[in-house]
Amino acid sequence: MNAAHAIRIARTELVRRFRVVTGMRAQLVALGVGLLFGVVPLFGSIVVAYFAGQGVAAGEFGDPVGVGRLLAAGLPTVLALLTALRAVQTTSVPVHPDGLLTTVPHREAVAGLLLTELTVTLGVLGAPLVGVPVAYGVGSGALLAIPLAFLALLSLIVLGVLSGFALGLVVRNAVARSETLARYKTAIAAVLFVVYFVAVTNAETGAALAPVVGAVGETPLGWFADLALYGTTPDAVAVRAAGAGVLTLVGVPALAGACSWLAAWLWYAQPVRPESDDAESSGIGTVAFLPRRMARIARKSWIRAKRGPIRLLYVLYPLFLLVAPIQDAVVEGRVPTALPPLLAFYGAWATGAAFTLNPIGDEGPVLPVTLTTPVGGRTFMGGLCLAGAVVGVPLTVLAAGVSGVLSDLGTPALAAVLVGSVVLPLSATALATGIGTLFPRMESVRVSRTHEAIVPSLIAFAVYSLVLVVTGIPVLVAGTPLLREGVVSSLGVGTTLVVAGGVALSVVLAGLAGGLSLRYAVGRFEDYYLG
Repeated sequence: MNAAHAIRIARTELVRRFRVVTGMRAQLVALGVGLLFGVVPLFGSIVVAYFAGQGVAAGEFGDPVGVGRLLAAGLPTVLALLTALRAVQTTSVPVHPDGLLTTVPHREAVAGLLLTELTVTLGVLGAPLVGVPVAYGVGSGALLAIPLAFLALLSLIVLGVLSGFALGLVVRNAVARSETLARYKTAIAAVLFVVYFVAVTNAETGAALAPVVGAVGETPLGWFADLALYGTTPDAVAVRAAGAGVLTLVGVPALAGACSWLAAWLWYAQPVRPESDDAESSGIGTVAFLPRRMARIARKSWIRAKRGPIRLLYVLYPLFLLVAPIQDAVVEGRVPTALPPLLAFYGAWATGAAFTLNPIGDEGPVLPVTLTTPVGGRTFMGGLCLAGAVVGVPLTVLAAGVSGVLSDLGTPALAAVLVGSVVLPLSATALATGIGTLFPRMESVRVSRTHEAIVPSLIAFAVYSLVLVVTGIPVLVAGTPLLREGVVSSLGVGTTLVVAGGVALSVVLAGLAGGLSLRYAVGRFEDYYLG
């Protein structure tokens, strides 16, 4: 294998990644936020290492090797999961594999990708990689601990990255060979993303994973704790410390070889292509009470969402704000009274945002065809509203209604929530049409590392959300006992009057806003021309 080729591939890949990150403002902002929040734990670990060294030297820790084994198990596990996630998304396949694999052997290409991953990881962890061993050695007063701790940390990082890259290749190979996984890979990825988000935001995750990390620490990975602490505590065993070195010498080439074999298995294979089942004729077009063209437009929206669900990923983002109250409800066994109104509002927001917040821009390259068909503005916008309402209204009523019954809202508040869960989603679809037409987005943007899609503009999101909040506040206040009682006490009126007034006011506001917005969208569509 030509090492120069691998280094050149790694350098090219690093330059490409740098240009991708610096070429997108959103990526730069995300990177800046990540660095801002990452500086404290990275440099904080150096301070902790210094005081840990002092404590170990003074004999203040009862079981320093046991704590070290937990750290030795946790570090490569986290690195492996993060590297596997990147490998599944993009990094396990070269950017231009056809051209690259005709110029160099696949082993050199794999080596270049592995060097890239190691360089990125070591670049992020460079400060603690050097600072932690030095701080620990100075704190413990044992200079021998500096090189030993450095070797232990470096070995754990390398093993974690190589293990994660191999795991990512295993997943990619499974998807490439399984028609079922290939067909539902986007849905599976969405579920895993939700599980990941819940895990990282759940305070109980650490306690739940503690036994797993402890079990991993009892494996040979725990020997690296003996290597790092050897000479500073009598509990560190020389045989296990030497075993950690042997594990590195054997594990690194073995994992690198596994990555090379798995990469060849993936890169030179013909991935399966699941057959599409969208060719059948539409049944919804035959429903008597729905205009056929309107039904076809709704079905077109559903087919697009089914074939490219990644374009609707933004609909899920506000749902993460409800993770905490839902988690509290599950843990405490009692649904808070604030949750049903929040679910009703989120359901309304998602219903309008899914299909109608960028009606013209969503057509993309087929917009000229759409504009030259005999479909009028009312039919077109009505079909988009139908696509969201048919799905969103029942789900919103179900989520808000069930949570309302379980939370003991009381009859007046529950009635207000149920009315809001019907009125707000219906008006949201109409409201979104005009705002999305007024502030369209015609070009695609990157929604993930590997996917681009046409999504609504940020201005449309902001204006739509603001207007929906204004129209929904009265009914949400009527459906939230704490807010409703505040209005009752401040105005000195009865609860029934506040509930009825809140519901009526939201219905009027939602009807006016939705009607005016839909009227504008219809007129704009019929008068639209391509410049």
